[in-house]
Amino acid sequence: MINLHLYGLDSPRWRVPMPPMDHLADAEIAAVLNYMLAEFGGAEVGSGATPPFFPPEVAARRGAGLGPQEVGAQR
Repeated sequence: MINLHLYGLDSPRWRVPMPPMDHLADAEIAAVLNYMLAEFGGAEVGSGATPPFFPPEVAARRGAGLGPQEVGAQR
């Protein structure tokens, strides 16, 4: 999920590519991901079953140089 937000997503499976959101701060991306997990993940974030995302995890993924097509292939 972090790569999806940092580098975007492009795949023949979806008709419209998702642009990267790397302009957001690490804390903002972590907050968006935690909201998505809480709202749509089916488990309470931080309950052990669904650990929360933290800004250092996002920071560690920056600079990987992935493109939207590579993220699509990973999914």
